[in-house]
Amino acid sequence: STQSTWGAEDDVIAGEDFPPVIDTKFGRLGGAICHDYDYPAFIQHAGRKKAALMLEASETWGSMFRLHVRMNRFRAVENGFTLLRCTDNGYSGVYTPLHEVLGQQLMLDNGTMMIDVPTGAHHTTLFALWGDTFGFICVGAMVLLVVLALLPGRLQQLQAPGGHATAVDRVLDALLGAADDPASDSFLRPRARALSREKNPV
Repeated sequence: STQSTWGAEDDVIAGEDFPPVIDTKFGRLGGAICHDYDYPAFIQHAGRKKAALMLEASETWGSMFRLHVRMNRFRAVENGFTLLRCTDNGYSGVYTPLHEVLGQQLMLDNGTMMIDVPTGAHHTTLFALWGDTFGFICVGAMVLLVVLALLPGRLQQLQAPGGHATAVDRVLDALLGAADDPASDSFLRPRARALSREKNPV
């Protein structure tokens, strides 16, 4: 394990800084264990190496087993691989990069579970390539749009002559670009305004 659990695994010697991924007859195969999958930046290396199938041996205790498997499943979606998870206290199963559960079982102690595991198909994802950068770009773009829509000069420009545009109208107009080209949103603008005025009569 590279990401050991504080207090419970203090005597564990950390492994390498990235999960191993190798070529096999089943496709690109890699693996990590337990809490390694709780760290997006660590598992991202498997996505960059185009892993098609990742193996996980895990031990989960207490009530955190539900949260743990959800986090692990999300790593598969982020990085475009199928996850084969086996744990002695929690959910064992197979999870695809499309957030599908091909099969799972709680507390697999002595039983047998058979699941057809897809191999050989890696899905390229934005997270594997850019990490959280794309998310930050989206947040920054949204903040910029809101600031531009709320600038005093912009609001005066958007206010309709002879009337008082509502705040909803102003934001809609700013986002649709109606101030500079009223014809550009001829399909959307009347309907958006009608809905806004029904909720906010002048």
